[in-house]
Amino acid sequence: MIRPCYHQVLLCVLLLLSGACASGQPVRLLRSLVHPVTSIDPADEDFSDLEFLKTSLHDKRIVLLGEGTHHDGSALQARNRMIRFLHREMGFGVLLLESSFFGIDRMARDVAEGK
Repeated sequence: MIRPCYHQVLLCVLLLLSGACASGQPVRLLRSLVHPVTSIDPADEDFSDLEFLKTSLHDKRIVLLGEGTHHDGSALQARNRMIRFLHREMGFGVLLLESSFFGIDRMARDVAEGK
C-alpha cells in the first residue's frame, strides 16, 4: 500500500512527466536526474549502470544509504550491490549499519573483547 504522502509526490511527478507544465523545464530537469539501474542483484559485478555515481561522489568521504522500509528484500539487495560498488570501484572502506539497541550492545561487547 502506498502511504498518503507518497500519493502527493507521485501525482506531482506524473503531472510533470506527462507534460502538464507548459515550459517543459521541470520535465527536462527530472529526466537529467534519472539514471536507470539495470540490476539489484548483489552478485552482479557489472557496475556500468552505477558509473554515474563516480561523478557525484568523487570528492565525498561519507555516503549514507537509506531504505524506505525495513525488511524489504529488494531494497536490501540493491543496498548490498551499492555497497559492493562503493567498496570495489570507489575505495570506500568502512561500513556502518543501523541496528537495534540489542545489536549495538552486542557489537560493543564484541569489540571490547577483541572480536
